[in-house]
Amino acid sequence: AFSTVSRRQRDALLGQLLLLGMTDADAGGDLGIAGLIHTIPCGAASLRSPVAPFSAAEREARLAAHGIPSSARIALWSGGFNAWTDAPTLIAGLERAMENDPRLRLVATGGALPDYLATVYEEVERLAAASKFADRIHLLGWLSLEEAARWAAAADVGLVVDRPCAETRLGARNRLLAFAAARCPIVASRGTEAVEEMEAAQ
Repeated sequence: AFSTVSRRQRDALLGQLLLLGMTDADAGGDLGIAGLIHTIPCGAASLRSPVAPFSAAEREARLAAHGIPSSARIALWSGGFNAWTDAPTLIAGLERAMENDPRLRLVATGGALPDYLATVYEEVERLAAASKFADRIHLLGWLSLEEAARWAAAADVGLVVDRPCAETRLGARNRLLAFAAARCPIVASRGTEAVEEMEAAQ
């Protein structure tokens, strides 16, 4: 049996199995090959018991520790900078927003994917350092899940910026649930099934 994270990924896997020569007769059962594939969407325990946000004093202390004024509006990147991350669009979009709102800061709680992928995060670091708003971009690195969730609860908006690729088309975005559980508004690029479902559900 197989599991996939989206219906699109399920259809892609079905196509792969057919290309490998598997037939419904090989799979057995009433549903044939399709019966071997189960879509299991992302889940988040924090949807049932959301993490408490920072108190006003905690928020101010955390912001101050990173040189962020208490009046700041926080745009949050949470989690890894995966292969699907569109780093140039992320930084360029933030620069445009920062031109319009001098209070806006980017806080990133996450980073490179150890032993897997570092180049995307390195690109973000380069673009951030070269930005005219470099002093308003705060790359905090990996934090505990609880601490990252508390930053999400304190943020004004959570960001998901995908580039057009197979992972965007077929994958999912756990961080959407983390933002939703923290009741953090989301700005997300279209492309993933999860984003389209959230948009349709308003």
